[in-house]
Amino acid sequence: MAQRKTPSKQRTAASPFVELTIEQLYEESRKIAHAMFRNEPRSVSFSPTSIVHSVLADEAARGSLPSASSPLDPTEATHLLRRIRVAIRNKLIDRARGRRAGKRGGNAKRVELDEAMRAEELGPAEIAEIHDLTEHLMSNVNAMDRQQAEAFTLQFFHGLTVEEVAAILEIPMEAAKTRARRGREWIAAQMRQQSGEG
Repeated sequence: MAQRKTPSKQRTAASPFVELTIEQLYEESRKIAHAMFRNEPRSVSFSPTSIVHSVLADEAARGSLPSASSPLDPTEATHLLRRIRVAIRNKLIDRARGRRAGKRGGNAKRVELDEAMRAEELGPAEIAEIHDLTEHLMSNVNAMDRQQAEAFTLQFFHGLTVEEVAAILEIPMEAAKTRARRGREWIAAQMRQQSGEG
């Protein structure tokens, strides 16, 4: 069996950890979940803690969690925390879709999608609407549309800075900023059109 490489003792721009232990991972996952649950009704079966346990169980099945003898290095920690953020977000989106099923027009509130806004600031219904529109843009046959959706997703849903988006996409910072802005503008226009304002 291949052994995990020895963690490098350097922090990255996206990870404050020299190495990530299972205890730190649990606490970071709880912080992510609590931030996303700010506008979400709680229940015994659907709470930040229950969602974290579910997501971490999925990651354990994949063999991606750190152990006492093998913590994650900064790069591994960054990738895992991003994956956990996406998994938690998707569970909230699925629940929001279930609640609005059969309700004409859904129950999303009007959102001013400015550059500083991130997914954690919105309720699940609004996140679900923006996620669906982003997926539509991502599936467009136009390669430029897909690039804009990708940059917007990294910035809006993952909370990354323009510098981090540029590094991940391996493009100049100005190009990353432009793609994210155009993706956001397209999403905002679609939301206005759907609400009858466009």
